[in-house]
Amino acid sequence: RTGESDPIWSRAVPIRQGGTRRPLFCAPVVGGHLFFYDNLARHLDPDQPVYGLPAQGTDGRQPPHATIEAMALHAIRLMREVQPAGPYALLGYCSGGVVAFEMARQLEAHGESVALLALVDSWAPRFGLRSWRNLLFPADGVRDWRLLQERIYQMVLHPLGLGRLRRFTKLGEAHRWALWSYRPKRLAGRVVLVRPSGSLRSPNPTHGWDRFVAGGVEITVLSGHHGDLVKGPGAVRLAKELARWLA
Repeated sequence: RTGESDPIWSRAVPIRQGGTRRPLFCAPVVGGHLFFYDNLARHLDPDQPVYGLPAQGTDGRQPPHATIEAMALHAIRLMREVQPAGPYALLGYCSGGVVAFEMARQLEAHGESVALLALVDSWAPRFGLRSWRNLLFPADGVRDWRLLQERIYQMVLHPLGLGRLRRFTKLGEAHRWALWSYRPKRLAGRVVLVRPSGSLRSPNPTHGWDRFVAGGVEITVLSGHHGDLVKGPGAVRLAKELARWLA
């Protein structure tokens, strides 16, 4: 409140400190926050350190990043202050999975090793007419006209190369714009994907990640819906799977 302390996004957030195991680093979701990871951390081994990597601009004072590549680079810098060199263990829930994927891709491009890239009900970017229709008119009938307005701006400005003219005052809008604009490059490594049994039906069981992952996608299905994976019994089940992969 006084403005004298360092902004929260200037460092990795220790969700659970201590322990001798390789740290687990969690990527931010839309809005730049880490709220979905605290329940999960409670159910991991006490010897397992867990850190969150908040997005720049969570304090509302600095401009947020408007690309997934920039968000991932910022997260890598924070992560390296805790663990200077790999192998790294990365986790991304929902939209955070896209940031985690790009982190792994950048690390791989610089010769770093990623021991684990775990995506929790995260969807790969999809393009084409059907993808635009699904984003603008979701199957569940929900209509958020502010999101629709943002999406129309993105669809018009980004293909024309004018996306840089957009100025963001809110982190959530910047993050959504980045997700809609992201074009993933291929990852040589491997991904583990957790899907809830109540997830939206998709013709592609990998949520589209198989197009971008050369090392393959291992799929685990847990009971529940999207939000159930990070709270209550769902967080316990997810923690067991993470413990297996981390081991």
